[in-house]
Amino acid sequence: MEEFTITPEESLQLLIAEIMVWVRRGRDSRLSATDYIFLPDVTITQELKDSLIAHRIVLRDFPAEFLVLLSNMSENELCSVTNESIPYPEHS
Repeated sequence: MEEFTITPEESLQLLIAEIMVWVRRGRDSRLSATDYIFLPDVTITQELKDSLIAHRIVLRDFPAEFLVLLSNMSENELCSVTNESIPYPEHS
C-alpha cells in the first residue's frame, strides 16, 4: 500500500482553497439576499436600488480581493481564519 503525503506548501494551498469555498458561499448568500431588488413588483427608491447594485458589485469582486489578502498571510494567520471571521463588505 502506497503512503500518501503532502508537503507543507500543498497543505497551505488546500487550506486556502477551503477558505475560498467559505468566501464564495458567504458571498453567494449575501448576493441572494439582495436578488429581490430585480423583481418587477418590488418598490424601492432608485437611490436604494443603486446602492444595492453597487454593493453587489463589491460582493462579486470580494473573493478575488480576499484571495490576495490570504496569499499575504502567514501560516499562523491562515490557520486562524474561520468562516465567521471573514470580513465581508457591509452595505452602507
